[in-house]
Amino acid sequence: SNVTSKKFAWRFSTAFGTTVPTLRIRLYDAVTNALLVDDRTDTPTGTWEKSTNDGGAWGAYNTTDKTNETTYIRYTPASLGDNIKVKSLLTQL
Repeated sequence: SNVTSKKFAWRFSTAFGTTVPTLRIRLYDAVTNALLVDDRTDTPTGTWEKSTNDGGAWGAYNTTDKTNETTYIRYTPASLGDNIKVKSLLTQL
């Protein structure tokens, strides 16, 4: 993840065994617990991306399962204020 660019990243630690289900991200203000962003891969407002080479190159997100040990996804919200301590929650639907 990157504080300056407001990108949140995760590594696929375990394969799903099929296509990746719809993912949902929720970003909260870590101080007040207020919900800042609620987005999904099937109806995105922010930008979802995927890398299969340890973050060396990023492309459009797709639901293809983990292909290797260096598969990552990242998310950039459409908008997010500055100077906010954020906690992120990534879940599947």
